[in-house]
Amino acid sequence: MTALIFFLVGIGLFFLLRLISRVLGSVLRKEPMRAYFLKTFPVVEMALWVGFIFWAVDSIFQDFFYYNLLMSVMVLILLLAVSWFLFRDFFAGMVIRSENALEPGQYFKTSFVEGKILNLGIRSMELETLDGERVKVPYWRLNNQLLNLPPGQEKSYSHTLTLKMPKAGKPARLKNQILAELNNMPWIISGYPPIVSISSESEEQFLVEIRVYVMREEHLFLVEKNIRDFIRHHMSFTKEEGEWQ
Repeated sequence: MTALIFFLVGIGLFFLLRLISRVLGSVLRKEPMRAYFLKTFPVVEMALWVGFIFWAVDSIFQDFFYYNLLMSVMVLILLLAVSWFLFRDFFAGMVIRSENALEPGQYFKTSFVEGKILNLGIRSMELETLDGERVKVPYWRLNNQLLNLPPGQEKSYSHTLTLKMPKAGKPARLKNQILAELNNMPWIISGYPPIVSISSESEEQFLVEIRVYVMREEHLFLVEKNIRDFIRHHMSFTKEEGEWQ
C-alpha cells in the first residue's frame, strides 16, 4: 500500500508540474516575466522531484538499520551531480581561455560551430554565426576539440546595413552584384564572407540587408560609404527622405 501511495503521489506531481508549466507559459505574455519563469521553473521542478525522492526513501527505509548510510549515500550522489553540472563548464572554460587567450571579437571555429565571439561567460561562450544567429556553447563541448583561430583574423567587427531601392532587375542578379562589390573591398574579412538578403518591401521597392565583417571598427564606415555609393551610382538607388544623411 505504501508503494502505491508514493506511485500515485509521483504521478500527481508529474501532471501538476506539467499543468503549471502549460498554464503559466500561456498566461505570462510579457517578456521579462515569461523569461524569468522559463529560467526558474526547471530549477523549482528539479527541487520538487529531489524532495519527493528523499521523502519517499525516508518514509520507506526509516526503520531499517542501514537508513543513515542510505541517506548519506543519496546526499553524496546529489552533491556530486550538482558539482559536476555546475563546475565542469567553469573549469573547462578556465583551461580553454588560458590556453588560447580568447577574447570577444575573435573569429572562432571548431568542427561543430564557428563564428565571432561575442561574450565569454563563466560557463559558456556566446558566438555570432555566419548567419547572424547567436549561439551559446558550453565550455565542456570544446574539450578535445581542434580550436581554429585564423591568423590575422583574431578580432572582427560586424555591421548590418539596411537599404531600400527601387525594383529594377532580378533580385538574384542584384545580390550577386552587391556581393561582388563587397568581396572586392579590402576591408572585408575573407574567411567571414558578407551576407546579402533581398526581400520585397513594397510593390515599388526592394529591402536589401547586408551584413559584413571587418577587422577594425573604423572599416565599417568605409564599407558602408562605398556600398552606398555603389548602389547610388550603379544601381539607380532612390534616396528616401530622412533615410540617409
